[in-house]
Amino acid sequence: MGRIWVAAKIAQLGAEVTVFHHLTGGPVEEIVEGVRSIRLGTKAELIEHARFLEKDDALVVNFYDGLPQLAERLSACQCRKIIWAGCNPPFEWCDLIDGLRFHRLICVSNESREYYRLHPHWARIGYIHSSLNTALAIPLPRVPLPGSVAFLGALREEKGFHHMLAAWPLVRAAEPEATLTVFGSIRLHFPDVPVGRSGVMTPEFEQKYLDPLVGSQGDWRRLGITFAYPQTKENLLARLAQTTIGVVNPNLRGSTETYCLSAVEMQACGCPCIGGGVGGLMETIQHAVSGYHLRTRKPQELAHRILQVLRHPGLRSRLSAGALAHSARLASTEREAQDWLEMIAKLNRGMSCSYEPKLVVDLARRLGVGRVKSFLKKVFLLTSQGS
Repeated sequence: MGRIWVAAKIAQLGAEVTVFHHLTGGPVEEIVEGVRSIRLGTKAELIEHARFLEKDDALVVNFYDGLPQLAERLSACQCRKIIWAGCNPPFEWCDLIDGLRFHRLICVSNESREYYRLHPHWARIGYIHSSLNTALAIPLPRVPLPGSVAFLGALREEKGFHHMLAAWPLVRAAEPEATLTVFGSIRLHFPDVPVGRSGVMTPEFEQKYLDPLVGSQGDWRRLGITFAYPQTKENLLARLAQTTIGVVNPNLRGSTETYCLSAVEMQACGCPCIGGGVGGLMETIQHAVSGYHLRTRKPQELAHRILQVLRHPGLRSRLSAGALAHSARLASTEREAQDWLEMIAKLNRGMSCSYEPKLVVDLARRLGVGRVKSFLKKVFLLTSQGS
């Protein structure tokens, strides 16, 4: 749905927009005004519609596992074909961006795009920051509840919740009245997975990370922890608007964020944000202005940053103002729509994506290192499938 709201804004800016979708129920026009909608039953129907698009038209498709097969079928279509990647496709899939099958790969952050710098098609890879849904009513910041901390995200190692649990006893030891409200569940990612006694984590996750803190039958509420899932988006934003400090994915390796829209939402409510100092969070959080980037995996660092904000109201006020200012551009749907129109216009003029040069890596790309990497990944994939 997030893409549909951006499409509507693009239409408001004067472009003719059609949304191809698989939504059941009423047409998209009943949800968002300003766009034409066509419901597809099969991917073959998309190919048939794409054949009638002209050269300067743009077809934007989401990244998904069947993209290589779709790419071959789209190669006969003369329109500009663009991949929008909320999550990074495999490196070797960038071979598809050859000006015939696809013309652009658009990532959600510059840090996400950097993964592909060695690829020979690097000049065809760009990024556009995702905005917030225009239907969201972002509340005004309120006086924060004393000692209030929020974690936002799925409760699994890939989202770093185990790091939050490791740091929390250190926070409580220093500030016994601090409270942690957890807005998330494993079921955000896996709706049908079994959950343990918390109702929001798998039994295995609880046994590994929660039980060492409270015991196998202990009450997490004695540590000031509340699991507040599910919540309506309206209630979530209202509670974030009165939270002293928030935390999103603290991971520094493994599963890191390509962008993290949750961090943008949090800061748009005036809540400063702490997250891992890698990946897309390097852009969605402005270090020491709208929150903090973590530099180590030590629970002491996360606890220190939380306590720093809890104990200094003046610092919290400054970070809250920084969070509002930093998130303002990221949150703007009109900004994202303008970015898409500008990207398509440059593509039609034959212009490459702009980027800051990096001497050593760019030289390695010109020497063919990316081609070798792509070849080896394909060989490994074929070998794995054969075995």
